[in-house]
Amino acid sequence: MTSDYGENVPYEVVPESNDREYKRSIWGAAIGLQAVDGLKPSEYLLSLADDNINGRKTYSEISEELIKEYKDRDDRQKEADIVSCRIAQILEQSTFVMSPEFFLSIHDFLFEDVFSPDWVGRFRKVNLTKEEDILYGDTVYYTDFLSIKSRLRFLLEEETNYKYSHPMSLDDINHLSEFTRNVWQTHPFREGNTRTIAVFIEMYLLSMGYDVNNQPFKENGLYYRNALVRSCYKCDEKGIIPTYEYLNIFYRNILNNESITMSINDQFILTPDEPDSTVDTDDIDP
Repeated sequence: MTSDYGENVPYEVVPESNDREYKRSIWGAAIGLQAVDGLKPSEYLLSLADDNINGRKTYSEISEELIKEYKDRDDRQKEADIVSCRIAQILEQSTFVMSPEFFLSIHDFLFEDVFSPDWVGRFRKVNLTKEEDILYGDTVYYTDFLSIKSRLRFLLEEETNYKYSHPMSLDDINHLSEFTRNVWQTHPFREGNTRTIAVFIEMYLLSMGYDVNNQPFKENGLYYRNALVRSCYKCDEKGIIPTYEYLNIFYRNILNNESITMSINDQFILTPDEPDSTVDTDDIDP
């Protein structure tokens, strides 16, 4: 008696979704998120995305085309196009795991052959600063590179103990902002932190059964990054404290389908001779 199961039955590749609106949503988020690093995908990439949305090409086929197109180039356009495709693919096809190893694997998948091999999928080994426009050239202070691994593991393990409600309450959204802020301030990588964290958070939300409105990611990617900056920035001399105000607005829009205005102009710190209007935030590490 023979069996049709076991090694005699071949594995099959999980097919891509044929839901055009869903694909359009995640492609919009993937493309919009390039703005966090001042990037804009090309018309060529937009055409390829349309091919995928309408079932004419798979992610793998698009990825192969992009690698061929950019094989002799190493520039920002290559980064914008390739990473856009990979974000869309991982949002659709991967499953979520709350672990530092999975966090590393996201970065590795998104930026392979885009950044230096010494940076991809590896925690940084130097300390960083970055001049921020909304801080008038000041910087956020990131976690010391020697503490990244232990800090990230602690944050992810702690998060597993929190239980969100369905739909999310305002307290839940504030907690999500706090969690996102703490992970982002860890800044585990030399480059690509915000895009990696945005993908990680969306996959986390999807794994818990939330519907994510990707329109804010599509249209307000830079607002999201600036919201992360303001959630971390503190300056006693200027009387500025960290605030979750802007992250909370962003998450209310993507999770509760609210339509709160998101203006980058609102995110700039006020000049030293003006009192800052940020809202006090409880339990923020200095």
